[in-house]
Amino acid sequence: MNQTTFEFLIPPFFFERTKAAKLTPRETEVIELLAKGESWKSSADALGMSIRTLEKHVQRIHLKMGFQTTLQCVLFLVQTPRR
Repeated sequence: MNQTTFEFLIPPFFFERTKAAKLTPRETEVIELLAKGESWKSSADALGMSIRTLEKHVQRIHLKMGFQTTLQCVLFLVQTPRR
């Protein structure tokens, strides 16, 4: 999937914020799918990885962003005003 796939689903500034959090391109793909509302299984399948690998990516996203849940990460990325 590419960024244009998500342009109509989540705000454009979402991508700027994932860069600001210094997420890798793969971590960005993971959080985009989860923000879209995809299940862990369908996200893992879409990215060609196991659910365990997806879980590891999500753990690293949590650490980088300083949150304990994926929902907190998504809400922060969507609701925080642009800088």
